[in-house]
Amino acid sequence: MEQNVSDIKYRLIFVDSNKDEENLDILNFCECWNKPSKKDAEHLREELLNDNEFRLTDIVRRLDIIPAPDYIVNKLKSNID
Repeated sequence: MEQNVSDIKYRLIFVDSNKDEENLDILNFCECWNKPSKKDAEHLREELLNDNEFRLTDIVRRLDIIPAPDYIVNKLKSNID
């Protein structure tokens, strides 16, 4: 079964743990069709830690990986449309 971008239900964002929710700096995000587990999130962290292309290797250990708040999801969705 082919998956469509519009069917994505889950988004994880990487944010600086030193910021409050209203001032989040989203440093990276990942979209998922299935609910991500903690193991999935840690796999993403390892990928950012080991891939210089993302340019986050120096700070990735201090980043929080959280589900994207609704207002961010809505903004991301509006960019797709």
